[in-house]
Amino acid sequence: MSRNEGEEFEEFKKFKDIVKASAEERLVELFPKKVLELDELLKQVSSSDLSFTESELGLRGSEQASSQTDPPGSIPCNDKVVFLIEKLKPEIIFVIEQLNMLKMWIQLNIPKTQDGNNFGASVQSETVSELVRIESDVAALYETIPHYFMSRAKLMSRCLKYPQVQDNRQALLQLDLKQVENLCMTCAEIRNIYCCLHDMLLKNLEKLKRPRAQTLMMY
Repeated sequence: MSRNEGEEFEEFKKFKDIVKASAEERLVELFPKKVLELDELLKQVSSSDLSFTESELGLRGSEQASSQTDPPGSIPCNDKVVFLIEKLKPEIIFVIEQLNMLKMWIQLNIPKTQDGNNFGASVQSETVSELVRIESDVAALYETIPHYFMSRAKLMSRCLKYPQVQDNRQALLQLDLKQVENLCMTCAEIRNIYCCLHDMLLKNLEKLKRPRAQTLMMY
């Protein structure tokens, strides 16, 4: 092995050690903090006024632009809903990053395959599969956001085209209320993910870190 190859190997080893240490630190220290932060955010949203005026729905007329930079005739979004989305989007992205970190941490701890004594390795495999499932669920939550805006744009167009049809206005109102409810459920879901992962992974921490060590000590 040349000197450059040796240095690269050492750098790579340091990277793996940093990943392992960072994942354990986040699991033990960061996850409980995120549970409390998201629980507080959920309480604030649940206790706030979630009713919408026509102005907040954007039904006061196209002459009201949502900001000074918008062109004349722009129809504003529902600011209350947008505020919640901007609060939760970073949380969704962040929890996906944490799930990726945990998957890498566990996979780096998977031992070399051998006959027998694979209970700890099976725990690791099942945990990674659970993390993949959770990541897929969280990604699905993120994908609902652009779908909301697309649906709202279509309804708003109908409201402006047929202002005499009150059902269109009610449909718009119910869509915004539903989106707020969905965002609240998303907040609760992310909070619960942190809580459950913290509980599940800590209970199996030794098996996840050293899947064969405990079994070997029994003989």
